[in-house]
Amino acid sequence: MTFGSLTPHMSSQADDTPCTLLLNINGQLVDVAKSSIMKPLDRMLHNVQMPDGVFRVFVARVLSDDYSQLPLPIPTGGEEDPTKLEGCKGWMLM
Repeated sequence: MTFGSLTPHMSSQADDTPCTLLLNINGQLVDVAKSSIMKPLDRMLHNVQMPDGVFRVFVARVLSDDYSQLPLPIPTGGEEDPTKLEGCKGWMLM
């Protein structure tokens, strides 16, 4: 399971931009959450340049309870970080 890509043209907008979070589940991209790309033109995070194609994404809601228990296909940084998709509501992901 991996994250699908975000639509490339979204990065040309300065304001927060609504998006759909896609996960690759069994070889098929599935809409799993409604999100927003936060300030796509601001490429700095904690005074560090973010790599091309990396965005700050705020997760607003998970679309189905079926998806809420999916593990995150990204590393987490600490004991309090969410490890499942349902725990990401209200969090910023990269």
